Amino acid sequence: MIEIMNNTKKKILYISYIIAAFIFFLYILFPSDAVKKYIEHKLGGIDPDLSISIDNINPAFPPGVRLNAVSFYYIRSLLLDAETITIVPGILSVFSSKAAFSFKGIAYDGIINGRADIGGNAEHIKIDADLSGIQIKDIPAIKIPAGIENEKYKISGIIDGKVTYSNNKSSGRIMGAKLSISDSSIKLKEPVFNHENFTFSEIKADLATIKKRLQIKSCTIEGDKINASLSGYIISKKNLGSSDLNIKGKIKLKPLFFGNMKKNLMASIFPEKMSGNSSFSFKIGGTVDNPEFTLK
Repeated sequence: MIEIMNNTKKKILYISYIIAAFIFFLYILFPSDAVKKYIEHKLGGIDPDLSISIDNINPAFPPGVRLNAVSFYYIRSLLLDAETITIVPGILSVFSSKAAFSFKGIAYDGIINGRADIGGNAEHIKIDADLSGIQIKDIPAIKIPAGIENEKYKISGIIDGKVTYSNNKSSGRIMGAKLSISDSSIKLKEPVFNHENFTFSEIKADLATIKKRLQIKSCTIEGDKINASLSGYIISKKNLGSSDLNIKGKIKLKPLFFGNMKKNLMASIFPEKMSGNSSFSFKIGGTVDNPEFTLK
């Protein structure tokens, strides 16, 4: 009996040694550069306007790969940074021409969880992702680097929601997003009607993009000084600042907005709005860099 137990222990030790050696050499000999080139090539096949930069890649458990210090670019403009992204392929996709995998990324103090299905030769692509705890102030498309003289505003807040992306021959590229932003604030460099800071308890937005057009299906804003609802679209250009705006909606001014009536021009123009019980319409045209506001 003792001899059998000793043999069993030896076998367990041998197996443990083999597994440890396998994992060690897997990390040491992992073809990081080859995997990076493969991912870059596949991403270019999905969308030629997208590119990716990866610092390094390691194997991960469950069986998959972990991408470290990842940056995504859209037409050479930084779109998203992630500390890490772990990709785990679906078991059945290993034996199929179609690729299916789940992914989890850590970005801007939040988490991105999702799944992707890619048909043969990238003819059909579907991606679903859930966002949780993403800090707005760190997102490159929104963040304005400190020290720039023409800095007009600073935005903060936390994003949660869902993003979908599909691409096929019949419908082309379509992206949708249902987002909720909490604990948000905007700090302006130059006051608007005696106000430099606006805070918002909640912002909800339902968005969709088809080709170069961003459709704002709906957006509701609940703030300390204003409530608003809006819809419309933005036609994007390579230079984001020259993108065309066509947005309309309604705004309700709360009593806190008016502050000192004598110093607030809005109070003299719309004295009946002071109670906060009525609203008025607005329209935003022009471009992102030079918006044109019209009040009704």
